[in-house]
Amino acid sequence: DHERYVSEILQAIDENDRHCMKGKHNEPRETSDWVKLGELFHRNGQVSRAVQLYSHALLVVILRLNENYKSNDSSSNGVSNRIELEESDWLLVKDILDQVSSNINLDQVSTLQRLELGSRIGLIAAYGIVPTKNSLAEDALSFALRCTDIEVLKSESERKLNIILIAVLFEATTMMHKLGKSIRPEKIIERLTKISRSDDESLGEDLFKNFMSVASMMGVNGQCDSLGKAFSWAISEFPEKDEGWRLYAAWELLQINDDGHVNAGKCVEAALMIAPNDPRNHYIAFAVRAVRKEWIKALEHLKTCFELDPKFAKDQRSALAGLLFHAACDGRQGKVREVIENANLTDELEPLWYALQPEADLNALPLPREVVDAAKHIRSKLNNETGSDDWDERVCFS
Repeated sequence: DHERYVSEILQAIDENDRHCMKGKHNEPRETSDWVKLGELFHRNGQVSRAVQLYSHALLVVILRLNENYKSNDSSSNGVSNRIELEESDWLLVKDILDQVSSNINLDQVSTLQRLELGSRIGLIAAYGIVPTKNSLAEDALSFALRCTDIEVLKSESERKLNIILIAVLFEATTMMHKLGKSIRPEKIIERLTKISRSDDESLGEDLFKNFMSVASMMGVNGQCDSLGKAFSWAISEFPEKDEGWRLYAAWELLQINDDGHVNAGKCVEAALMIAPNDPRNHYIAFAVRAVRKEWIKALEHLKTCFELDPKFAKDQRSALAGLLFHAACDGRQGKVREVIENANLTDELEPLWYALQPEADLNALPLPREVVDAAKHIRSKLNNETGSDDWDERVCFS
């Protein structure tokens, strides 16, 4: 029955029949069935057929993951809600990955097959491999990355699959902290900057959201070296998105040079033109103006930021303490007091707030000793300094 078995299963795959994973008595086929059948075709020189089998088997794993995800009634997406692979599926992915990594020359299969295989392996790595399977996740993501190393994409289907794969890889990097060593974001950015939005307009939104998520994560983790190239791509391909301009402004501000500060100003102006009512844009505008010591305009942006979203002020209080201190050092003490009071931050910024009350007797106030000591230290700085040139603007993004 071997010939008929092979014929039927290949026909089922060609027809995209989900039931082809069933064997006699309607039971799931063993993992070994798929791997051995793929190996058989590979030994007979039919590499394309072998990859077709592996790719379809991975699709069925993804379908099962989706079903499990829905049955868990998860309300949000992302790696925090990953579904654990069944042991049989985990072994299937491991066996297939071993085969395609060690025995399959990617140049022997079509570009479309290569991208499809990479996309499915990447998806399973991102959403189905638990942290205890770190090495498998790393291998899967590394293989998926190899699948994107293509110079020319000729068909629309190839371009669509390439964008899906890049998006999957970007999403997968958000779990780097859970996987230990993993693929480097710089390599994904290199692939990303080769993509044009015109390749597939319908997938542009998803790609941009994935990009923003990972770019923000990289910035928080201090992986900033390659972000300039990524942000340049983002504002080129998505000039109507204020998020790209805003993050590029923040990155330019971190360069700590005059050119970077000029570029940051241009980027934040573009962000404000697109979304003038987004408090995040006004906060970055405040930071850019603060670096230039243009305190009147800087504090106006900060005031607008707080008016648009009072909660934003409390979320940024640790960074604001340093920035407002430097504004006070530059002679804007009255304006700083006004900003703190209007934003209702007197409790969050206690030491600075009391230090800015010249008539207050700090020793007589019912305050914790550490607050009094900090306020005294700040007051001594304010009395002795007419300016502060040694501050690090990176505090803006702490």
